[in-house]
Amino acid sequence: MPPAAFAQENEPEADPYAHIPQIVIEEAQDFLQECQGRTQLSSYYQCECLALKFIDERFKAGPEPNRDVITGRTLRYSECRDVVNATGRAYNECLSTPLGKTDREEHEKFCACYANQYGKMLENSDLSISSRNEIGLRRGARISCMQ
Repeated sequence: MPPAAFAQENEPEADPYAHIPQIVIEEAQDFLQECQGRTQLSSYYQCECLALKFIDERFKAGPEPNRDVITGRTLRYSECRDVVNATGRAYNECLSTPLGKTDREEHEKFCACYANQYGKMLENSDLSISSRNEIGLRRGARISCMQ
């Protein structure tokens, strides 16, 4: 991305996104499509929110860092998390697990507790969503509901 794409005048703007260079818009649109196409992202984040944060991070970083670096920084925005969707997904996944020795009513009760705990932990976490962090959140929710 050429440095000239980031040159802006020092006048304050009413709309901070009014003069976004086309190259940045295209990069953010690609990021948005990727987010919407990947379940690991779209199940946990509001992709439109992340795309706007992606633009912010690109402007902060300038033209040099590659897209993967900007993506990593963007995924740290917890205000873009879709806790409701992620909680619902956790509940449905829990319900689809084998019941074992637990009867259906107990299993549903456990899954409701699990999903609620998971949602609370996700909402309060500063960690980006990754496989490792996801396992920790799920384990914590499961343990809190087994007591």
